[in-house]
Amino acid sequence: MDGWKPSHLHDVRFMEAVKIACEVMPDDINNELDRLVTITDDDVEKSATRIRDIRDTNYANAKRRGQDIAPPEIVPPEIELARARASVEHSRSGKLDWMFYRRWRLSDGWLSDEESQRALEIFHDPLAQNMRRAVISKRYDGLVMAELGWKPTANTFAS
Repeated sequence: MDGWKPSHLHDVRFMEAVKIACEVMPDDINNELDRLVTITDDDVEKSATRIRDIRDTNYANAKRRGQDIAPPEIVPPEIELARARASVEHSRSGKLDWMFYRRWRLSDGWLSDEESQRALEIFHDPLAQNMRRAVISKRYDGLVMAELGWKPTANTFAS
């Protein structure tokens, strides 16, 4: 086997590890997963506001420095919100990945907070990333984050 590439996600060992990760998930992990996968309209609106503020500040700073710069593009609200939602999804995917880098191991399952303090974080571990995707998909009925094609809930801007 040449690693845990997406083509190997149907490996019996991986699927058993997904099942166990879902069944014996610590409460703190469960709560954090729920929080991170729940993207509200308010989250999207705050992201849109932050993006607008950064864009406007950058434009004002460039003008103050005397740079010849075109004004910020005018974006239809639905596109602005879609971009903002993608930004939130990207950020949350990263936070979820870090949760798995720090707290999940194939051989040990979920690490306690204390164990995770002693464990080596496995940065950008493809296995942990695939596990995150599989656990999210299993626990949240097929939900996947932005890089795999977000499936929005009924009460979002994207629905």
